[in-house]
Amino acid sequence: MHPPAQRAVRRLTAAVAVACLVLLAAACIGGGSDTPSVKLVLRADLSGLPPSVDTVQVMKGVAEALKARADSFGVLSADIVPDEDRMLTARLNGIISPDEARQLMGGRGVLDLREPKRDEAGNVVCTDGEGSEFAVAPGQLKYEPVESDERLFPRCPIDGKPVGEIVWSGITATVPEGQEPAPAKIQQSGANVDTTGEAVVIIALTTEGKVDLEEISKGLIGLPLAIFLDGEMLAAPTISEPVTAGVLPIPGLGSRGAKLLAARIGPGPLPVPVEIVSVEQD
Repeated sequence: MHPPAQRAVRRLTAAVAVACLVLLAAACIGGGSDTPSVKLVLRADLSGLPPSVDTVQVMKGVAEALKARADSFGVLSADIVPDEDRMLTARLNGIISPDEARQLMGGRGVLDLREPKRDEAGNVVCTDGEGSEFAVAPGQLKYEPVESDERLFPRCPIDGKPVGEIVWSGITATVPEGQEPAPAKIQQSGANVDTTGEAVVIIALTTEGKVDLEEISKGLIGLPLAIFLDGEMLAAPTISEPVTAGVLPIPGLGSRGAKLLAARIGPGPLPVPVEIVSVEQD
């Protein structure tokens, strides 16, 4: 090939390469028509707010918190738009399934700790699933896998089979003398995924939460401590010594599930509860 022709081919190749890079960049920022997305419609529950509260600001706070979840999960872009009628429209652009989007955006994100109900002898109270209660010694509890992932939850034996459910009770916070007892609230300061081995969600607590967790764990040596998120149990490890590190580990979810859970918890609870009205794949 003659030199002029070679130069023309090189120029054409370079031009094609630049065009491809431009198209790729457009797709990466959500500008490409083939970028997958999921659209959600949500409804905020403002019924618990006093009349003096600025609901516009509350809705703005909900939108910001939901966007923080999406950004933490790692979607390409997220548009969360509130309106004046308690509704929000969320569009998540990137590789995320409708089911993942529903899990990510749904729920207020409230953590709470629960302890097993115990009888006068200190045995753990369980239920057989039909309303009847029975008690077993803490040492008889068996950890069994759940169907959806690799987490292990404590179960109570019935006829030698670990099929009974523990009856969980809310933990009462320590309050000054003369004040009414109140449920212990564990405030998280963030959450991340430790991938040095098995993917584990590490929930970091505030300074106050760290102190509360240490006090709670002192009274549960040899017993499971259940970690709940929006009423769903995440884990229930048996406490062997007081927990002083101020963190709650959640293993067994796999890398994708761990990333999803950390994104739900990390930004903190939403200002008000939300309900998902619809989810659709664009």
